[in-house]
Amino acid sequence: MKRFLMNPSLLIIIFLMAILFGTVSEIFAGGHGRSGPKTYEIEHNFRLPVAYAGGVKTTPEVVAATNGATVATNPNVSVADSFNIKELISTTGGPFGGFPNSWAYSLANSSEAEAEAGGNVDPFRAGVNAITGSYYVKGYADANPVVPGSASANSRTEIRATGKSTLRNGAVRFGPKKMTGISAGVKQRSRDPLSLVVQDPDTSEILYSGDLFDVTFDLVDGEFSWENDIFFIDAWEGDFSINIPGLLTLEEGAIDISMQDGAVSSVTASGIFSDLLLPTIGEIEAFTINLQNIFDLTLNLPMLDPEIEYDFDWKMTSSGEATDELTAVPLPGCVVLCIAGLGGLFGLRKVEPVWENWTGV
Repeated sequence: MKRFLMNPSLLIIIFLMAILFGTVSEIFAGGHGRSGPKTYEIEHNFRLPVAYAGGVKTTPEVVAATNGATVATNPNVSVADSFNIKELISTTGGPFGGFPNSWAYSLANSSEAEAEAGGNVDPFRAGVNAITGSYYVKGYADANPVVPGSASANSRTEIRATGKSTLRNGAVRFGPKKMTGISAGVKQRSRDPLSLVVQDPDTSEILYSGDLFDVTFDLVDGEFSWENDIFFIDAWEGDFSINIPGLLTLEEGAIDISMQDGAVSSVTASGIFSDLLLPTIGEIEAFTINLQNIFDLTLNLPMLDPEIEYDFDWKMTSSGEATDELTAVPLPGCVVLCIAGLGGLFGLRKVEPVWENWTGV
């Protein structure tokens, strides 16, 4: 056995295997085996009511803003890119508006990141008293595992519509047509609210203010998707919630699911979500939920006079981020192999326990 351990060629092989094992282990340690790009993609559809007391339409003013940034490093090269765009989509009398897609891209020695944001808005569709459209954010980050580096991407879209309308009992359609994400070891966060402020046209007093709908996810380690009325999640750690407060709508409800150590740690549902078939606490398998993507909500603003056009301020926001980090630092699991290899290379000998040679003197 000693002759085997003192073979220089074998010791060199052991030492190199130790280093390789440590490097590979660290590269794939994050995310419990989830390698490859870390991604996010979110798309919302919306329809916001605009009614007029006198039958004379006044086109709302709609402003869209997008911003995003990417950074890629590998390992001593860093490349960054970003965008920040704000556009006036419509003014009084304007027929239709859309805003272009924007993106940022970074590449550094095969570490790669891309972020994108955009959408379209129709503030005055013929025959429809509504502001309609969609908007999205998406991106990915992919660090090079051969020469360990890092990559990150984030993007955000915000749409704000202001004008005058009779808003007492309008119908709102809103929801994420698509939400997906993959993360590993680094938190991804998205909060996508729809909010409304209503003011008195004469005094500017705020009569109503708040969120109608809010969806949030914090994905630390795992993957999820929500599209075609199916919600899927397979996560080691993460939180997902929908909140319809019911302060400005007839409908109300909330759902909240948390994952910890690969199992469901908490799950609650209320209101319109009460009848959903949800996972149980402690469930460790990936699971799906039949959960609609688009929601029809009814404004409930009883203080408003249906014959008066009030000042309204709609605001919609979507954001996402992805990060991929890889470092080639040997893990504790390979320390024994490293010590064995180094010991042989530098002539170190095994130290016998003192009691094995003790004579009692």
